Amino acid sequence: MTIARKIYGDLRQEIIEGRMQPGYMLGEQVLANQYSASKMPVREALHQLCQEGYLVSYPRRGYVVSNITEEDFFEVQQVRVVLEILALDLIVKKAKETEISDLRAILDDYREIEDPRAEMAQLHAINTKFHLGLAKLSGNKRLYDALNHLIGEVSRAGYRFYSLAKLKERHFHERIIDSLLARDAEKAKQVLREDLDLPS
Repeated sequence: MTIARKIYGDLRQEIIEGRMQPGYMLGEQVLANQYSASKMPVREALHQLCQEGYLVSYPRRGYVVSNITEEDFFEVQQVRVVLEILALDLIVKKAKETEISDLRAILDDYREIEDPRAEMAQLHAINTKFHLGLAKLSGNKRLYDALNHLIGEVSRAGYRFYSLAKLKERHFHERIIDSLLARDAEKAKQVLREDLDLPS
């Protein structure tokens, strides 16, 4: 992994998890010092985050974490569900039964949450892991990459707009797995929409 990629990944995760709130300012020199790197990889990482909408660049001032509204959240959800529905169709057609069943191992992580202070972050991580697991099972790399970006945006907004109770509802994921094992794409899509709080 290059230093630029590490800086990008670290900052993206901090923004998604809400440790860097909208309006938080980042400077190239401070980050270069923090990572013992030159400004070039720092600038590369920051520019990529700007392209993906996580940051806004202000000449001679630095970079600011962008705001995300409830409207942004639902717009991303609308695009995301279209891609996840495609993933479900591909899984039903191509994935092996054992590969689908392996998704249940992700749900076992729900039982391992012990620290209430970290509960929200851990639940978001499990939710992200499950949905990206679906994307990976589709066998389509471009679909996976697109969903990885969109789910990152959703996770970031989810810290503000999802309730803890909603994130604990693992039964949606169990029903999606059951539907995929039954090769029932339409049922899996219906449950996915319920999981994402979108109308059928």
